[in-house]
Amino acid sequence: MAIFNFVKTTIIGGVLVILPVALMAAGVAKAIAVVRGALAPIVAWLPAWLQFPTLVAALLVIAFCFLAGALVRTRVAQAAGRVVDKGFLEKIPGYTVFKTLTRRLSGQGDESAAVALVSFEDHQEIGFVMERLPDGRSAVFIPSAPTATSGGLMIVPAARIQILDAPMKKAFSCFSHWGTGTAELLEAKPKEKT
Repeated sequence: MAIFNFVKTTIIGGVLVILPVALMAAGVAKAIAVVRGALAPIVAWLPAWLQFPTLVAALLVIAFCFLAGALVRTRVAQAAGRVVDKGFLEKIPGYTVFKTLTRRLSGQGDESAAVALVSFEDHQEIGFVMERLPDGRSAVFIPSAPTATSGGLMIVPAARIQILDAPMKKAFSCFSHWGTGTAELLEAKPKEKT
């Protein structure tokens, strides 16, 4: 049974890592193909030394991505994004955790998903503080190794949580390498307890 759980969690973790990258790559390739097809009549009129439809299509897709990124930074787009987030995306199981972890991995976001050392009766575990509850306790995600995107969620009193001043990337690396690097992770100067 333990082997089955290991295989299952490892496959799920792999899918959560590979799927977004594969979808993005497929989307970019499809966008370049569509733009290249639309440019075909124009490229035919150009001199032979200027006929690089794939390169021109890729540059146009990059320019469009830049413009879309600039648009996303506007207040109107951010407000619309919050509406879509709350009304639709947050209802998808796992979306909120994935979004929080992605933001923390990229260095954005608040103290949510902070790396923490959680004390139990006879041991300690490394986890991520996902949310602070009104009663002072915290929802802590305890990942499993080597797939840090799967694990368990525990409600833990603040007295048992010690926030580590460590980047989430280092914690993910520690989990994905079966605990190698734990000493370095724990050497990170602890912040005060939550």
